Amino acid sequence: MPATTSRTRTLPEAQQWLREQQDLDADRVAAPGLSFGGYWAMKLAHTHREQLAAAVNWGGGVHLTFQPEWQERSRDASSYLMDLMPARARIFGGSTFEDYVDRCPELSLLDQGVLETTELTSAA
Repeated sequence: MPATTSRTRTLPEAQQWLREQQDLDADRVAAPGLSFGGYWAMKLAHTHREQLAAAVNWGGGVHLTFQPEWQERSRDASSYLMDLMPARARIFGGSTFEDYVDRCPELSLLDQGVLETTELTSAA
């Protein structure tokens, strides 16, 4: 399923499923995410705050990560166990680095206006 900026639309169905489970508390749902999952946790924290008890973005991009300059610098990152660029390109249904970089800025939460939708508080 290629990435789009509207994938959060599946959250109401997930919330409904949680409410139907006798052994789960739908009022205490957290959205932890690592890497691209962290991006979605951050987005949900802003767009569906009232439905989450917590959200954790562990290393996920928010804005700068999705800019072409950052992508170019991270192009040959040695910390991945797979060929990173084709994997990233497949996020949008592409196959090359250029395919990904052309669409990547769409994911910026700053450019989408998501970061301004809710004022978050810190547990610090």
